Amino acid sequence: MFPLDPKTLLAQTLKPFATGGRAGVPGYFERYLLEPTDNDTTAISTRLADVKAIWDKSLEHSRYGDLAKKLAAEHEDAELLLLDPSERAQLASEAQRAADVAAAKAKTVLAEWRELLAEHAGDDGLTPAARSMLERMAAREGIDPALAQTELEAAPVAAPPPVMPPEIRAQVSKALQDLARADGEERLALSLYHALGLEGPTSDLALVQRRFDELEARMRKQAHGQKATAYKTVLAHVKLHLLERDPRAYVEGLIEDIGTAMEFEFARLAGDRLIDPVESESLLESAMRRGLTPDLARRLISELARDAGAVVQTGEHVDYVACPACNTPHARPSAPRHCKRCGTSLFLDCPADGCGTRNDATALRCSNCQIDLHRYAEASRRVKALPDAVDAGRILWAAAEIEEIARVLGASAIPDDLRSRVDRLNRDAEATWKSVESAIGGRRLYGARAALRGLARTAGDVLGPNGVTPDAAGRRWIGGSARSTPLWHGHGRQAVKRARRR
Repeated sequence: MFPLDPKTLLAQTLKPFATGGRAGVPGYFERYLLEPTDNDTTAISTRLADVKAIWDKSLEHSRYGDLAKKLAAEHEDAELLLLDPSERAQLASEAQRAADVAAAKAKTVLAEWRELLAEHAGDDGLTPAARSMLERMAAREGIDPALAQTELEAAPVAAPPPVMPPEIRAQVSKALQDLARADGEERLALSLYHALGLEGPTSDLALVQRRFDELEARMRKQAHGQKATAYKTVLAHVKLHLLERDPRAYVEGLIEDIGTAMEFEFARLAGDRLIDPVESESLLESAMRRGLTPDLARRLISELARDAGAVVQTGEHVDYVACPACNTPHARPSAPRHCKRCGTSLFLDCPADGCGTRNDATALRCSNCQIDLHRYAEASRRVKALPDAVDAGRILWAAAEIEEIARVLGASAIPDDLRSRVDRLNRDAEATWKSVESAIGGRRLYGARAALRGLARTAGDVLGPNGVTPDAAGRRWIGGSARSTPLWHGHGRQAVKRARRR
């Protein structure tokens, strides 16, 4: 009989089934942490009752509740089988036969996996993509994770590819900056990894692929708009540079760019050829703020010191928590609740019923129940960007954001006065476009131009006929083209509605 810990039972017995790693439900022995050789009927009866009590307390658990309900409903049948010595013996025999079959299959799978590993390693070594594929295959086939990692670590590693050329890095950087502006998230501009919602460069390509798939699916539902276009451009770069090609070329280029950006800061501190622990920590935080992980940041500082002939004195390694909005690092032991630079919350309490675990706001999943936290944290940050967007006249963008945020956090997360203001400005913009339409029809071009100037300030992204913005329409009329080529051409309000739907 295996030890029973009420705090870990659900994860120990149900996690593979709840996460899709295994189909169905645990077998009778497995679900109660029994061994097929157990024969003490009294002890078995006590174990069954103890496990059933834990299930009964977990019926509303966000992750394991459905499985707990199913197993609790089967409990009486389990008692009839496990408390009857002859039935229990038959179950044990069946379990042993199944274990023998599984062991034979596992041996065959491991041999095939090792053959594939040797083929991919070859003479040139494993690339990150090949390693990621082998890791996913090992997990899918049930190969022991520790064994797989040991054999992967022992395999030769392919030499790094040439650093990504500066002109390609510039293209990627521009796409990231466009995305950050469209989404209102400063942190997205740091790297392709940050654009995926990750904490920085990672060798875990399975995680990169998963985030790519999630974002690509989300963008398919949001077919139009500046934000969707920016995301699709960045995702194309992710697919090409991180998933199809060796991502080390991009990461090395990122390190090179950050090193260039830090040259003056480093030179100022290294004037005496010595970087003391306080200065070293300052440089470390600067590199992390620009998008490097702590390990890559330490590597960069060492390389800068070597090139400058300086000595770096390091203090005790500190664990950091990064701001999810501006990426400013904070030493975890003394980290405040909110970012010292921009005021964004550094931590997120899991919103799942019955959980409430405190997590870093940059975490993708809850450390306890594993639900997706990224969309909650992202939506909470985006609420703060709404007032500034409305003040800037980005009404169409704000309306779309309100709708998307409400789907994640609920309608109550949007302040009533903000929602009312956006609705009013939308109605006012529609009325203004109608008045402009009327003014154009009556050849009152000065009035139309004045109305458009006002609309550009209050609702500059609410589109008019043929999908034009107030500013673009005003420029055409100021140039006099409306006199010879009217913008509407009889499309009227139906065109306005079609443009807004885009």
